[in-house]
Amino acid sequence: MHNAEKNILVLVGSSSWDTISTPNSKLISKTDCPGKVTNRPGGVILNIADHIAKKNEFTENILFFSSVGSDFEGRQIIQKIKKSGISTINIRKEDNASDKFVGIESKDGSLFLAISDFSCIKKAEPKLLEAITNNKSILNKKVRKTILMDGNLSEKTIFQIFDQPNLYDENFNIISVSAPKSKKLSKVISYAGQKKINLCVYLNLSEANAIARKSFRSIKSAAIFLLKLGSSQVVITDGANKVFSAKKMNNSMVFSDHKPNRLNVSTTLGAGDIFAAEHIISKITYPDTEDKTHLVRSTSESKKYLHNQTKIKSI
Repeated sequence: MHNAEKNILVLVGSSSWDTISTPNSKLISKTDCPGKVTNRPGGVILNIADHIAKKNEFTENILFFSSVGSDFEGRQIIQKIKKSGISTINIRKEDNASDKFVGIESKDGSLFLAISDFSCIKKAEPKLLEAITNNKSILNKKVRKTILMDGNLSEKTIFQIFDQPNLYDENFNIISVSAPKSKKLSKVISYAGQKKINLCVYLNLSEANAIARKSFRSIKSAAIFLLKLGSSQVVITDGANKVFSAKKMNNSMVFSDHKPNRLNVSTTLGAGDIFAAEHIISKITYPDTEDKTHLVRSTSESKKYLHNQTKIKSI
């Protein structure tokens, strides 16, 4: 039985204007490399919200809390959100520029270098928190809620969302956004453990290393560390090699992994966001399914999407 109608998805984080550059050949330092430059609305939380909204039964269940600037890019982001069918009532509009992300890919589609400016979401955080606190659907204790936050939010705001009395027993999820920004998640995960909050963290192996400030020999070792630190569940990706889930169950740890078949795609940017979206959808829709099945299903659905996107880009 599908459980989408029984859940409200609360998504909190940054919506950005992304500039993605892809070279035609190998990148050479200090050289003007020919290639393709694409501008588009993006950001982890918007990518996830947009993908979840594509599953028609979820669209009306999404409460999307984010921010945009008063510039052209902000208007384009708003248009993207409206086109997805997501309500913009909880989008805070600031007088400054929208958040920006500039990514330079290698020829194979992997990220070579990125610069991000997320000052808009930082300015909007107090207003977003107030909107969350006063939202009637969130105040309704009879409705189950799944909360997603991205790692661009400040520790203070994440702690305050954790501490909302009407969210205490709900399922929290944090999406890590990059290895440098992941370091702060150590305090967030530890706080969740102390408060006994049900927290699932989505990240890749390099981000796990950044949180621990060490290099793990295996994904399993990284997962054990994060569970001991305070997570209820961690879902770790290691590129195309493996996806791994570790979960606390009673007084033990349960591990699952899946090695997907290789898929050649034109870009890997956003692939982790799509995987996280599919995994969350799977957990909500099939709550009694074992973790291995969630990994297989979400990987399979992500590959379908990425394959289609690659065909679109190549036309």
